[in-house]
Amino acid sequence: MKRIGVLLIGFLGVAALLNAADLSTASSRDLIALYKQLRAIPGGGQVTSVENAVFKRDSAAFTFINGRLVFAAPVAGRVLAAHFRGEGKFELNPPSPVDQRQIARFAKSAKLEDTFNEAIFYFTDDTFAEMSKLMHVKAAPEAVQAAFAPAQKRYAEDFNNWVDNQRKGYPTMRNMAARMLADLTDPYSNGFFFADFKGKKSGNLLFHISWNRDSLLLSEYAKGEEVSLLHINPGNYHEWWSGFHLSSEYGQSPHPDHRNLLVHCPSANINLLVARDNTLSATAQMEFVIAGGTARILPFNLNGVLRISSIEDGAGNKLSFIQEDRKLDNDPW
Repeated sequence: MKRIGVLLIGFLGVAALLNAADLSTASSRDLIALYKQLRAIPGGGQVTSVENAVFKRDSAAFTFINGRLVFAAPVAGRVLAAHFRGEGKFELNPPSPVDQRQIARFAKSAKLEDTFNEAIFYFTDDTFAEMSKLMHVKAAPEAVQAAFAPAQKRYAEDFNNWVDNQRKGYPTMRNMAARMLADLTDPYSNGFFFADFKGKKSGNLLFHISWNRDSLLLSEYAKGEEVSLLHINPGNYHEWWSGFHLSSEYGQSPHPDHRNLLVHCPSANINLLVARDNTLSATAQMEFVIAGGTARILPFNLNGVLRISSIEDGAGNKLSFIQEDRKLDNDPW
């Protein structure tokens, strides 16, 4: 168990390539440079033709009936994304009767089945290794561009908690690049799997598994459930279709109920100043308790209009932090 004292000073107003093995000891400057690479993952030179390959992630299965998979260029020695185009099928078989009844509200049966022609996948778990076992991945004659960077740009612009996105009904999503960096620098994280595709019957779907960390999607609502499925009607509304724990847990209990927090904050002291021009400034002093592991990058929950100006540790040393523009992926880490 590790305790960290942190001082935040905020206000409200109108790289070099690294290998994965180096990340646990890399400097903050190098990690920020790596974060910038993760913000726009490029297409890579690895591609495969697939036929009747079944890729399983917990209670879900993606069947690549025929088509082509393009993998992203490695970042810090890791392949973190893949793009499929062709004919595919998605199946979600929830592990409990309660969850089966929930999905039946939308699928009209105890499990969801749909087909798709395109899908994009992001991951920091063992997805690339598992996919490589199912198919022969080979080098392409030249780098193949895919939709990785444009998709990440869309998440950053539409899925942040800015008020305009809330009015349009988009879901709130954590800064994916920051979460990737957190996973890559923490050997105790089992990573995440994220799929974005359009079902022929269901429409736009986001399927997500965060194996032992809080969810990327709707993190303020997903209290420990590792698996989630969202439906999106772009620019209008989003719907939570399903969410449950890992299927292996239902063999131990019919109703698993837990949330393993990475960090606890036992104490916080906030000094707030309201100026005559109606601007706010505040200094927040917080103590964080990390239950275990060697986490180097921690998420904050902060309203999108609030801006961090500096962070110090308990000894007064400046700490690096991530926070994009207020209207562009403002989720801070």
